[in-house]
Amino acid sequence: MTDRPSMMPDACSAAGIADRIRSIDRSHVENAISRYLVETKGMAQESFDVYLDRAKHIDQSVYNVICEIENAMTYEELRTVFQSLTGIPGARGVEGRILHVNSGRFITSAVENGRGGFSTHVYAWHPMALKDLEKDRIGKERFFLLRKDDFQNIEIKSGFAGSTGAAGTVVVDTQVSRDFIYPFIRDALVHGGTDIHIFPLDAQDIYKIRFRLLGDLVDVHTLKAEKGRSLVNVLINWAKEMTPSLKTDEKRRPIDGKIICRKEDVGWHTDVDLRMSLIWKPDAANSDVVLRVLAKTDIRNEKLQDLGYLDCHADMFATAVSRNRGIILVTGPTGSGKSRTVNTLLAGLPSTKCILCVEDPIEYQIPGGRQFQTFEYVEDAGSEKGGKASIHVVGFPEFARAFKRHDPDVIFIGELRDEETVNTAVHLSKTGHLVLGTLHVSRATQIPQMLVEDYGVSIDAVADNLIMGVNQVLVKKLCSACKEEMDSPLGTTPEWMKKLRYPERDLFLDSIREKRFFVPSLSDGCDACRKTIGRGPARRLLSAGYSGRTVLGEAIEFRPGHFSDGKISGYHMEAKVEAADMSHSILLDAYNKLVLGTIDMDAVKRLL
Repeated sequence: MTDRPSMMPDACSAAGIADRIRSIDRSHVENAISRYLVETKGMAQESFDVYLDRAKHIDQSVYNVICEIENAMTYEELRTVFQSLTGIPGARGVEGRILHVNSGRFITSAVENGRGGFSTHVYAWHPMALKDLEKDRIGKERFFLLRKDDFQNIEIKSGFAGSTGAAGTVVVDTQVSRDFIYPFIRDALVHGGTDIHIFPLDAQDIYKIRFRLLGDLVDVHTLKAEKGRSLVNVLINWAKEMTPSLKTDEKRRPIDGKIICRKEDVGWHTDVDLRMSLIWKPDAANSDVVLRVLAKTDIRNEKLQDLGYLDCHADMFATAVSRNRGIILVTGPTGSGKSRTVNTLLAGLPSTKCILCVEDPIEYQIPGGRQFQTFEYVEDAGSEKGGKASIHVVGFPEFARAFKRHDPDVIFIGELRDEETVNTAVHLSKTGHLVLGTLHVSRATQIPQMLVEDYGVSIDAVADNLIMGVNQVLVKKLCSACKEEMDSPLGTTPEWMKKLRYPERDLFLDSIREKRFFVPSLSDGCDACRKTIGRGPARRLLSAGYSGRTVLGEAIEFRPGHFSDGKISGYHMEAKVEAADMSHSILLDAYNKLVLGTIDMDAVKRLL
């Protein structure tokens, strides 16, 4: 940016510029970009339509989405499109003395014309900016398209500018509200999404939004970084309403909170709970957020077989819940459907039973059950005590102790996650109640070891009270309408299968040799399984060829004799259970579902 003689290409003169620019609208620009991408870069038209939809959804211009967010073309290429559209030439930089910068839209400068006078140059990084020019101001100006990088090196200062190379001048609306978030939640509900991931990509200055669908993460939305940070702030302040202990200004520690969306806001049949987990980046400006989507569901007509359990498993469940006392534990990784299994089991109990449940949160409506949710409250100590307000948590152990005096037959404790809760559950079983709960452990045979070593329960108490352990994982289920049988029998056993750590692994490997199983359709699926978010190629992100998920499960009936030698490790328990009965193994359940064509070979990888 100097006062040297102009070395610019011939500029577009003022004659007719106002009418030319004002005749161009957003659709003209979008059509020109579309033609360039399709004809010059070979992009499919439907791919451009996806970008166009995304731009409208996140309130960004299509050229911002394509250039800055998706990197589908450079700004140099974009300027070529603008030049062909308007006839305005490009410039290598701003010449002359800068007179004015208009809100990050265009720049005016004064350039010596060699005759002792000055001419006015007007620069914009896209032609739509020139619409801001007042028609009666246009005289002998000359118009140029500037590179965006050069434009952003102009610092706005009280309406004027200098070439200081400071922060960019492009002004973007970065504020969001809850209304901006509701469509994401609605999409997740409609498509069966279990989690919403919101995280930054620092190198690209963007935030990605992904859904976990059928166990896989798929890209759904992209936001500019400023808008992503605003979205995170909205979520934190929203969670504060339901989580009094949450500190909105704390950026050194992870944050956990809960959010409740009203059914009217998200267009659902019930209110929707979101569990928020937030971890700050070291810069304390960006953060990773995961929202667990928990929509309350009525399961009165659901059976264990509908979840994927075999009849032999269902019979074991029926025998266990017919008891008057004892502990039944359902285990598995996070998001494996443990709560749904327990609630389905409880929904099938007769109405003559008093069923009391404490959960965090309440995910399913149990007919006839009395369900309670853990909560926090703030207690004001009062000025006369000279104390401060304190936060109290009414959690699993508090409710479980109160249930004892509430005449229950069956008690469901949503999660056994600390020593106090586990010991309360054991005490309730000892006093003549049937207790059900969930536990985070990788195999049903490892339950006794965890209860003893991690939660301090005696081996005798485990032997007397633990009557059944269940372990499950969720895997994608093949679409029954378009699945295809393998062209040839399975020959060599895949190397990864040899790494399965189960006592019955060798039996499983021998059983699958020379068998022909089913695989997903090699096409884009069918009308029964093809789900889309947006149009065009975006539908391929939603795992066409699969329809829902099913359980791979194992169920073990624990007997006092299993503990007679005092050895409770998972290895010793597996040996004892295998000697008694192998028919309930999770690996053999996988084999049965492979034979039935319910799952494919990739689903077995979930057991590694």
